[in-house]
Amino acid sequence: MRTKSKIIGAAAIVAALAAGGSAFTNSNTLPAAVTVGYGTQSISGATATDISYALSADGKTIVSETITFTGDLSGAAVTVNTGWNGGALTECDGDKTNATYDGVANTTTMTCTDNEATTTGTEFDVAVTH
Repeated sequence: MRTKSKIIGAAAIVAALAAGGSAFTNSNTLPAAVTVGYGTQSISGATATDISYALSADGKTIVSETITFTGDLSGAAVTVNTGWNGGALTECDGDKTNATYDGVANTTTMTCTDNEATTTGTEFDVAVTH
């Protein structure tokens, strides 16, 4: 009986550690269907829940990205930078000017203009500072 209690106690500790460890992990859950001509997305400094892309009329160029973040990122102290393929990031023209905060959903949506060929973009990067 004592051994059974020790096993149950050990299992409870392992379960608690597993649950606690995952609670502190910051992650971005993005739908797999959002990729357009590239394989990965990298986001730091905020949690993004969706990214959608607008293409040129011929479908060969990504002309803008609309990113939905968790929380209110519409403040003046927030800067969003985007880039492709691990290169230099540039400030999103959408931050501060077209950031739309939805207080009910607790999300901020902003659109950044771009000019990236769908055939050469392999990684979309986003960095948020606030």
